[in-house]
Amino acid sequence: MGLRLALFFTENVSLESWQADGLLERDRLLYDKLSALGHEITFVTYGAPDDGRFLPLDSRIRVLARPEGVTRAEYGKRIWQIHGAALRGMDLFKAHQVTGARYAAYASLRLGKPLIARCGYLPSVFQAHAGAPARQRRPYRAGRIPEFSSGAGGLCAQRGRDQLPAPTLSGATPQSLRLPQLDRY
Repeated sequence: MGLRLALFFTENVSLESWQADGLLERDRLLYDKLSALGHEITFVTYGAPDDGRFLPLDSRIRVLARPEGVTRAEYGKRIWQIHGAALRGMDLFKAHQVTGARYAAYASLRLGKPLIARCGYLPSVFQAHAGAPARQRRPYRAGRIPEFSSGAGGLCAQRGRDQLPAPTLSGATPQSLRLPQLDRY
């Protein structure tokens, strides 16, 4: 059996919104390929309970969506409880964007699972480019979040003098993905 990966969607984003924005095919491509290689993929979305209807009928990707009667604000804070049984069976959590990564990080801490935080973009950068006044930008304190860069050895998490090669999914096992050096971040 392969790696069991839970992808936490960007806050308030669903498969339906990916479809509406024309992103569904592109953004699920990696996960379709991982699934075809025998990895178990679960999407944690903010969509309606039937959000999985936007995937092809033969898709192997499992969808955990927001239950009826749960607001989006409440859902983010309680994902780890609402989907706890399914998430406990995962080997690794991954955040799709920085917006919403806090809920993936919280679930990771509560359930004791490693987390890959793919930040994608920083909201403060977009606000700056959109002309938002400096007082409205949300700066991220240097040194509080590991920075990622690519080098000859692949992606590396950098913080101070630490430089850790990121595992590749092709040869990854749940044990190889536990990076205790990153636990303190």
